[in-house]
Amino acid sequence: MARRSEARDARRGPALTRKGARAATGGARAGGASGEGDAAVPECTACGTCCFSTLPEYVRVFGCDHDRMDDRARGLTRFIGNRCYMRIEDGRCAALTLDAERGRFLCSIYEVRPDCCRALERGSGQCLGELNEKRERPLLALEALRRRAGGEGGDGVAVSAGGASGEGDAAGACGTNGAGTAGGAV
Repeated sequence: MARRSEARDARRGPALTRKGARAATGGARAGGASGEGDAAVPECTACGTCCFSTLPEYVRVFGCDHDRMDDRARGLTRFIGNRCYMRIEDGRCAALTLDAERGRFLCSIYEVRPDCCRALERGSGQCLGELNEKRERPLLALEALRRRAGGEGGDGVAVSAGGASGEGDAAGACGTNGAGTAGGAV
């Protein structure tokens, strides 16, 4: 528990204004997470917040998950001791693909993703907690990708690149409780 508190209290990346965050997610906001009332939660592919973390032990991959994954997906995992986790690169899951042109976040292994990713439901308490704690990270990653693409003369479409900063994770999409269940994000 202390580790979660330390992560939550760690310095956070630059935050967007509330107005800027709403505009970047199509005006949607998480109702109840910030006490502002009920409103639509962004579509998962327009959000991606739950895929961002700085914790190397963020998404636990169990044996059944590893068996289901193809060789490409297995290349996105790493072992820490005798436990397997999805790799975290640039502050996000290595399987997450950013489409800067459309502002979308797509899982490159969606069909074979780990069970804890399958269990996270859009609009659930855990989803709202993730939005409350880390909403700016995907937006910052898209902006960094767009800047990088603009500076290099490319279009930045479906490039797997991140760049969001911040270390204040909630409990994580899958939690780090060792049981592989979705831990509460708030």
